Amino acid sequence: MNRGCCISSPSRWARRASLRCSRAGSPPRPGGKPFTVYGLLRTVDAASPLAAPAVASSLIAFVIVYFAVFATGVTYLLRMMAAPPHQGEEGPRADVPARAAGITPAAGAAR
Repeated sequence: MNRGCCISSPSRWARRASLRCSRAGSPPRPGGKPFTVYGLLRTVDAASPLAAPAVASSLIAFVIVYFAVFATGVTYLLRMMAAPPHQGEEGPRADVPARAAGITPAAGAAR
């Protein structure tokens, strides 16, 4: 048995912590439940009055709109990358090395 590997043999405190969290769900914290606003608003009163189908349809609509915007953005970027350079546009210079993100701190000193 390899004692150095933490996966095969976790330490005693790690086992105890995982057992405590798995039994109770999470360690107790003051002011957590049953109040949403401690002492003023109970969790039952803070729950949404909407039914589950209304929440599900809202979530589905959000996902559809999100993916539509994402697909539009990806399509736009791919079209920009596929387009040839504009007439008269210069390419990269051969005497200066290309740098990622335009970071060229020593470009002036290279000459």
